[in-house]
Amino acid sequence: MIEMKNPGKGKKNGEAEVTAEEQHAGMIKLAIFAIGILLALTLIIYLLIPSGSAFERCRGIVLSGYKYSCLENLAQSTGNYSICRYVPEPMANNCYSSIAEQEKNLTICDMASPGSVNAGCTIYIANSTDSYQDCATLNGTYLDKCDMELALKLENTSICSSITDGVNRTMCTSTISFEKAIVGENASYCAAVENNTNLNETGLFFTYLNSYGNKAYAYTNITDPLSSIILSQYVNASPRDECYVDLAMKSHNQAYCSAISNLSLGQICAYYSVAASATTIPAANSSLQLNFSENYTQLYQQCIDNNTLSQYCPSINQLKNQYMLYYAILNKNASACASFNQSFGDYCYFSLAVSYNQSSYCGYIQNGTANSACVEAVLNRTSSGTGQSG
Repeated sequence: MIEMKNPGKGKKNGEAEVTAEEQHAGMIKLAIFAIGILLALTLIIYLLIPSGSAFERCRGIVLSGYKYSCLENLAQSTGNYSICRYVPEPMANNCYSSIAEQEKNLTICDMASPGSVNAGCTIYIANSTDSYQDCATLNGTYLDKCDMELALKLENTSICSSITDGVNRTMCTSTISFEKAIVGENASYCAAVENNTNLNETGLFFTYLNSYGNKAYAYTNITDPLSSIILSQYVNASPRDECYVDLAMKSHNQAYCSAISNLSLGQICAYYSVAASATTIPAANSSLQLNFSENYTQLYQQCIDNNTLSQYCPSINQLKNQYMLYYAILNKNASACASFNQSFGDYCYFSLAVSYNQSSYCGYIQNGTANSACVEAVLNRTSSGTGQSG
């Protein structure tokens, strides 16, 4: 008998045998692929995070950006300036400068390439250590800047005399003299304040006065609103005349008004210096009552009733704004600033910020440029250690 084979069954068995072989080969390929991935990851980790000391690990990083940042951070955190030479400029300059400022070491400043970073480093250390000799290692505008900042910090006009730029030298002497006159109630210092009525230079003077944190600025904003009321009528008044006005208002002594070069300003100064002593101004933490409104209304009426002074009297709105500003600053009341229009409201917030060294008040200022100027002014005042806090 002829034995017949089952072709269908054989085919199926053959197919089963082929599939098993393919699966086995696939598993081998997958294993090889997985091993390759692990080896690649191991290599990457080895290259990016090398072993050894912190310095060696930083140096071993392949990606240059990460490597240099690692080295710079290591140098700064350890104070080891020798590491800075392993990073390129300008990172190296910043590296040396930050360590020099941290250690207050002028020698490390000199390791940075000559330029603004090197000079800024020297100026920072000179101010930190009150060292006039450190300023002398600079030249040109950098030397002037160093002398200016140190003179204003130490309130030393003799350092101002070293400034080569005439305008900045004058501003330096005037700013310091103005403060000493007001804080010490000494009129002899007013005579050393700039008497130029040029608006550009006058504006520059008050920029210094606001930014470098003089106690006189805090006084004129917190203690007496009348100086601002008077001077709002005389936009061309010189810084020296303002010095005498502020001094007269603070002391209620009209004798200081006689030294004012502007005759009409001197007359109204004499009137207000006396009126101020008889005018009730709301005390700190007092509520805004009707008598507060009566104060500036009465002062306005008294002024216009005086035939000699009537043409110089500020408007009732100007009086109201200045008294409201005074109230806001005296009571640290930012909500009172919201009663003004935007520009005067921004000035109100700025005054609060610089009077109390609180940059949080700057956040209310809507104008971006004014907001930035406010923050910078507070930083300058804080670093110079002046102004009030809280």
